[in-house]
Amino acid sequence: MTELTGLIEVATHAQNLVADFQQVTLYDEEIREPAIRGFIIVGCFVVLPVAVAWFFERCSGAYERRHGITDD
Repeated sequence: MTELTGLIEVATHAQNLVADFQQVTLYDEEIREPAIRGFIIVGCFVVLPVAVAWFFERCSGAYERRHGITDD
């Protein structure tokens, strides 16, 4: 009888442990729309300007090498 009680106790503990790690989807939480807006905002105000600055820096470096301009 003690083995059965121990088995029930382990099964209950395992069930609680599995329930803690189950996640709800983004759709169920209704946070998909704000998350998409957040990624768009970060893309527009962070990633895009950094990419443009990197591109202009590369172009200016190529222009300086081509025309022999130094930083003296």
